[in-house]
Amino acid sequence: MGADWSKIRYRIMRSPSHPQETSENSVDIAHLRYVHGYDSVHPVGSVSTDGPYLKSCFDFKRTRNIIEIKSIYDVSAITHVYGFGYSYVDIREHFIGMDARLWVLATPVDSELIEMVPAGQVRNLHKPKRFFAGLRFLPPEWRAKIMNQIVLTSQKRDVLARHYNMG
Repeated sequence: MGADWSKIRYRIMRSPSHPQETSENSVDIAHLRYVHGYDSVHPVGSVSTDGPYLKSCFDFKRTRNIIEIKSIYDVSAITHVYGFGYSYVDIREHFIGMDARLWVLATPVDSELIEMVPAGQVRNLHKPKRFFAGLRFLPPEWRAKIMNQIVLTSQKRDVLARHYNMG
């Protein structure tokens, strides 16, 4: 997927859900605020479909504490849903100047559980726009690797938060 990108990393989780729910999340803007804690969520343009393919775009802000440091993210996301169980998201974080690719892969295990595989990849950060816990002092390929781990940890928290907040 390009020499300028980190390796794809992933997590595997079991979750009481259905692949339809993971697909619907790409257009359920309200859930981003109330379930995952995103701020200032705004759709960009209109949702488009072509058979089983769905595309949606939105912007949001998010505040997170990473390594005891309060960080604010300004994100643009383009989601691509290719039927139930396979979603791909292009991410642009504007404050840092970071590009990421996220996949959400959901496979039914039985009538109540899915195996959820969030995966991620980050483009090498040659010149981060803002200071981020010493990121500029690291080689570019290490920056991407570290940021990818942070993104994947955030994805895992998002999945777990959904189940905590939804009961």
